[in-house]
Amino acid sequence: MYQDRPVDVVKECYSRWGGIPRYVLRHATSKARQKELDATIAVSSFDAILRASVESSSAECDAVHLLLHFRVHPERFSHEGFDFASKYVAEKVFRLLYARHWVELMGFLAIPNQVGGRAVYRGALFERYAHAVLSQGGEFQGRRLVRGQKKGAEGGEHASKAEGVVGESEGAINNEEICVSLPARETVFFKRDEDVTDVDPSTYLQPASSNAILVDAMAKPNDMFQPTCERVHPCKQAGLVEALNLLGNPAAPRLYFVVPPDVYDDFTYQNCHGSGRKKVKHEDDTLDEVEQYVIKVNYAHEIRAAKKGDESRVRFVPRRKAMKVV
Repeated sequence: MYQDRPVDVVKECYSRWGGIPRYVLRHATSKARQKELDATIAVSSFDAILRASVESSSAECDAVHLLLHFRVHPERFSHEGFDFASKYVAEKVFRLLYARHWVELMGFLAIPNQVGGRAVYRGALFERYAHAVLSQGGEFQGRRLVRGQKKGAEGGEHASKAEGVVGESEGAINNEEICVSLPARETVFFKRDEDVTDVDPSTYLQPASSNAILVDAMAKPNDMFQPTCERVHPCKQAGLVEALNLLGNPAAPRLYFVVPPDVYDDFTYQNCHGSGRKKVKHEDDTLDEVEQYVIKVNYAHEIRAAKKGDESRVRFVPRRKAMKVV
């Protein structure tokens, strides 16, 4: 069944529509389905997304569920709410909401300690916001995260500031603030490891697949970025190792956790987990040189392209290349 579907076409549709294999295989060659998705994104509203539930009306359910899929707990297999169908959908919806519902969106992101489905939406939308802000470049408040450092520990302040970033901790908080300066970079969503090989440091790399175990973003020569609204966000050891390999195992690699203001003050050093959500007993030697930092992204930044509603600046190039969001 579906053996006539071109593999590249199926993978392209899967990355845009989300991970429902039977639906993707059935409609992979239908241009109407892609148009339907884009049309649904174009008329999506902030309220409809927040109201989405298993009890949604038939018409509303059909539309919203093109954009949102069930989120299932990986161990209990229980329903945890909804999440965006794919990074393609999340990026498109975020830019539309930013352009049309900026006040509501920023107000929603600023609400701390959300639970259930709203916490999932906040995390997904903050991630898109953080990536857009980071790729524009600028200066950000930050701290170095060091395993086991005592609160208020001294030393290294002047040297760290000279390097552009600082701080550290695992159960305690380091109060040494630094300024993290990032250059403006072009965003590229990559689908294959080969797409990373020839990019230069002016590129902000994101994996196109929502299922990738990698960190959420990278930039050559040695930067990795992980946005989160959670105070505990363990690193996936396999993802970190793979990201470092893609970056060419650089000297002094840096992992930046990117968080909102309500999470920043309490954020500490994050341990590595294996595939079973448990702390690894022995970290891979490749990770010995990775320095962790936390940087704060507030809601005062203006995302220039999204504010203008310039959808022409979001494009997906042919599969043989990476896809770009400018």
